[in-house]
Amino acid sequence: MKQIILIDDNRQNQRAKYGAGFVDNEEYSDCLVHKEKLNSASDFSFLDNAICIMIHDSLPDFVGDNFKSDSHKVKDIILDFIQENAMQCIVFSDGQYSTDLEETNLKMKKSEFYFYLRDFLESYMETGSVNLKIAAYGKNYMKHDMLKWYKNIMSGIKNNDNNTITLSDIDKVSLRQFLENSQPKVGITYNQLMSNVDDGLVTVRDFKDNINRIIDGVQKYGKNISVWK
Repeated sequence: MKQIILIDDNRQNQRAKYGAGFVDNEEYSDCLVHKEKLNSASDFSFLDNAICIMIHDSLPDFVGDNFKSDSHKVKDIILDFIQENAMQCIVFSDGQYSTDLEETNLKMKKSEFYFYLRDFLESYMETGSVNLKIAAYGKNYMKHDMLKWYKNIMSGIKNNDNNTITLSDIDKVSLRQFLENSQPKVGITYNQLMSNVDDGLVTVRDFKDNINRIIDGVQKYGKNISVWK
C-alpha cells in the first residue's frame, strides 16, 4: 500500500491538543508516515512511495537541534516534489480560515485538518483510494455537498408557492446532483422530474416540500430517506 505522508513540526505537542495523538501512537502505521524534524540535508526517499502528502504551511527547518522559524527550505523541497509528480496534497495552517478544495489539492485550517484526519485515514485503509472530501469535511461530507446544492436550488425559485414551477426557476446542475445523491429512495430521476416540470405538473409548494424533506433526512441521518411525492 502506498503511504500518506504527514509533515508537521508538531512543536509543543500540538497534535495531542487537537485530539490527534493517534498519529504519534502509530495507530495508522500501515498507511501513515509522519515526519517532524527535517532540513535540506535530510533523506527524502520516504516520499517515493507517497500517494498523498500533507504538510504544515509554515513548516520550519530543523537545524542544529532547533527549529528555525525563518527557514523553510524543506517546505520548498516538498512543494516542488508535489508539483513535479502531480501529487495529491493537503496544506494546512492556523492562518487558513477557509477550506479550499480542488481536484487534487486541499487547503484548510490546521485544527480542522486534525479533526477530520482519522476519518480520512480510515477511508484510505478501507478503500485504498484518497478522498480529499473526507479530509476536508469528514466522513459525512455528503451533508456539505447536499446542503450546498440545496441552497442553490432554493435560491433560484422566485414564483409564488401556489404557482406552477418552471424550468427557468431551477438550478439544473445543482438539482441533478441533489437527486442523483438522493437515490435510490427518492424514486424519481432528474429527467423524469424535468419532464413533469415541463408539462406543468409540479407546483412551487410541492417542489419545495419534497426538496425540504430530502435535506431534512440528510441532515439527520446522512442520507435521503424520503420518496418524492
